[in-house]
Amino acid sequence: MSHDSIQGYGCDGLFLDTLDTAAPNSFTNASSSNQGQFEWVQPGMKQLITNIRQAYPDRFLLANRGLFFYNPDLTAYAFTLRGLVDFALFESYRLDSSQAQWFNEATFNDNKYNYVQKLLAESDRTDGSRVLSLGYAEGPNGDLMKKVLNGEQNEASKMLLADVQEANDLGMVHYISNAQVAAIDTYVIDHRDATAKPPIWGNTMTPPFGKPYSEARVGIQNIDIRGKNVFVQWDVAHSQARPISYMLYVKEGQDFDFKQDMKNPEIQAVPLHLGIPLDYAGRGDRTKRYPYEDKVEGLTSGKTYYFLIRAQCGRSI
Repeated sequence: MSHDSIQGYGCDGLFLDTLDTAAPNSFTNASSSNQGQFEWVQPGMKQLITNIRQAYPDRFLLANRGLFFYNPDLTAYAFTLRGLVDFALFESYRLDSSQAQWFNEATFNDNKYNYVQKLLAESDRTDGSRVLSLGYAEGPNGDLMKKVLNGEQNEASKMLLADVQEANDLGMVHYISNAQVAAIDTYVIDHRDATAKPPIWGNTMTPPFGKPYSEARVGIQNIDIRGKNVFVQWDVAHSQARPISYMLYVKEGQDFDFKQDMKNPEIQAVPLHLGIPLDYAGRGDRTKRYPYEDKVEGLTSGKTYYFLIRAQCGRSI
C-alpha cells in the first residue's frame, strides 16, 4: 500500500480473506473436511490488523467474514475488529457457491437471525464498519442464474431478487457474482428497492441453530438503576439506510400520547450513545442482554418519568 518499498504499488487498501483461521475450535472437529483448531491466534490476528491500520491509517481495510469477532456469545468478542476495519463482508449470506444447492436453509437462518443481528448492532456504533454482503449465482440452475445477471428473465430470477431483498432490507451493501467472483455486473443496483422506509426492530438474542428468533424486541427493553444513575437498554433496529441511530424521549408525570407528544416541543428528545452494557458479552442466558445502553441525564429524584426510544435512519450524534 506504499510507494517506497520493493513491491509498493500504492494500493488503496487490503482485502483480508484469512480471518476465519482464527475461528473458535468448536466450529470444526476431527470429522470436518477442513478442520481448524486455531482460536488461540485471535489476539495475534487483531494485533496484525492493528499494525496494518497504524501503518496505513488512510487506506481501506475490508475484512471477509470473521463474524465471530462481533459475536458477544464467543470469547473472540474480546478481540473485536471494530474500529480497525472499514468494511466487514458477509460472504455467502444467503446464496452460497455450491452447485448442488442455492442455499442451506438452517445456515441462512443462523446468518439472518443470529450472526447478522449482532454484526449490524456493532456496525452502527461510532467506530463500526460498513457491512457488505455477497451472494453467488450458482446452485442447480447456475447457468440460468448467470443469464439473469446478464439481463435475461427466467425461472431463476425470483431466487436472485429474493437474495437482493434479504440483504437490502437489513442495510447491507449487497453484490452477486459467480463462484469465481469474476462476474462484474450491476444487478443489485438495478433491482434493489431504494424506497425510504422506517426502521424495523430486530433481536440480538441467540436462537437455537437454524431457527428464527421468536419476535423482535421493540423499543426500551430494560431500565437499570445503579445508585442514583438511570440507564436505558435496547436492541438493534434495521433499515436499508444504515447506520441506525436512536432517540430517547423523556416525559414527566404521565405516559406518552403518541398522537400529540411527538410534535410537542416540550418533550425532551435526547440522541442516544450506543454504549455497551457490562453484561452484553459472555455465554449463558441472553434473554435479558442487549447490545446498547445509555445513561439518562437531567432527572430529579422523587419524580415519575416515562421513557420512549425510537429508531431512525442516519447518524444523529
